Amino acid sequence: MKTIFAYQFPIGTLWISEQGGNIIAIGYEQDCVKEAKVEETTLMKQVKRELDEYFQGQRKVFTFPVALQGPPFYKQVWKEMMMIPYGQTSTYGALAASLHLKSARAVGGACRCNPLMLVVPCHRVIGAKGQLTGFYGGLAMKETLLILEKRNLNEGL
Repeated sequence: MKTIFAYQFPIGTLWISEQGGNIIAIGYEQDCVKEAKVEETTLMKQVKRELDEYFQGQRKVFTFPVALQGPPFYKQVWKEMMMIPYGQTSTYGALAASLHLKSARAVGGACRCNPLMLVVPCHRVIGAKGQLTGFYGGLAMKETLLILEKRNLNEGL
């Protein structure tokens, strides 16, 4: 059975989903509530602590176990996104090139379906000219996350 937990963070509520000892989703939507148990498990407490540390500028990397769930192509793109360093950005085109893809749109499609907000840092993926483009949480959230990370990086986290 899936377990979910609501995490209150500075800009709203994130829903965390756990299944089989792994985090399978972090996002705004409370998915599959009718098939889930709402509970703050030991793993959820770890996730909450690490998210608190992230938003307080004390954490660059998450250590809780995750299970990427999606088509193999999306998983490949998400793993590549997870290589983008904290406080830095990459473009859809650069990610596509590193995966030997002809189109950056495919990377954008994988970003839209990212189930693990922050862990798979699609907020670090920007347009070819440096512009902020689509993000699950909205462009204001994307900008806020990028500013948070750059500020903390400059302060020596």
